[in-house]
Amino acid sequence: MGAAGNLDEADEASSTADFVNRMKIALRETREARLWLRALDRCKLSGHDRVDGLAQEAGELAAIFARIVLNVKRRVEEEKARRQR
Repeated sequence: MGAAGNLDEADEASSTADFVNRMKIALRETREARLWLRALDRCKLSGHDRVDGLAQEAGELAAIFARIVLNVKRRVEEEKARRQR
């Protein structure tokens, strides 16, 4: 499905846990894309110059997705702690 598909699925998540799961999948897909983009660049395959900067962009997206996952998990834990008081 890829990162974009999982982002769409996350938007329609049935629960917070489902949302986090979809975001984690999008994060993994983005990291994998970055891996392949870097490999293309290192191998200097035909057309490698057309992907300049995309590996960095994939890394930036991965950082955003990771932060979203961490923030949602933290918020869930805070809400859980509040309810236990």
